[in-house]
Amino acid sequence: MNLQSGTYYWPTTFPDTPTYPALKEDLSCDVLIIGGGSSVAVDGIPIIGRYEEYPNSYFLFAFGDNGTVYSQMLSKIIVKEIVEGAAQT
Repeated sequence: MNLQSGTYYWPTTFPDTPTYPALKEDLSCDVLIIGGGSSVAVDGIPIIGRYEEYPNSYFLFAFGDNGTVYSQMLSKIIVKEIVEGAAQT
């Protein structure tokens, strides 16, 4: 999986987004959700799978505003990838 930076449209429509301080120490958790609600691939193509650079890290970047439509199907794919090591595509 090749993750790259890009430019999002939403900052132009919501310019005063809140900011939060950086963590001062490492945290341990069973599940971590980053960017819930705004995680989308810049090119609009979904990304589903394991990120080899970070062991035990899986990503599911869906279709932006259509995420609720696809969330059940995509969550089954990512669970299969995590549990069995291979997703059915």
